[in-house]
Amino acid sequence: SGKVGKALQDEVRDRASRSVDLSISLEPLPDPNNRLTLSSTRKDKHGLACPDIHYDVGDYVRKGLEVVKTQLRQIGDLFDAQEFVINDKLNANNHIMGGTIMGSDPTNSVVNGNCRAHDHDNLWIPGGGAMVSASVVNTTLTMAALGLKAANDVLRALERK
Repeated sequence: SGKVGKALQDEVRDRASRSVDLSISLEPLPDPNNRLTLSSTRKDKHGLACPDIHYDVGDYVRKGLEVVKTQLRQIGDLFDAQEFVINDKLNANNHIMGGTIMGSDPTNSVVNGNCRAHDHDNLWIPGGGAMVSASVVNTTLTMAALGLKAANDVLRALERK
């Protein structure tokens, strides 16, 4: 607005006293096509295959976004909003989950029920990576429980040696 000093401060106070920001969370459904695979063409500096990320939010989220946009417009109309902007960019919550999926079958999972790697007897990978799907909020307590479960399994393995 080209304002500076007191005029800018007054403008900020005025707008802040009459502004609303809403954040909407949409939860993607589990999709077996969303996965990490090892690249057949890209290698890191050690010659190991780089990960390829396959991810799509899916039609459920895309349709949900359209419904939410309609509802937000209704809220704006209800409050006679003078300036109204909907940012419909989908942002990731950056929950690091699903990269080391838990399961009993080594052909379609990385770790067993105790977060122990199928392919390496002395490797445990506890945490969110073992979870096959995620919600829009962190699953901190579940991740902690997986850590404790893995720790117990490590202790049992050490006791057997």
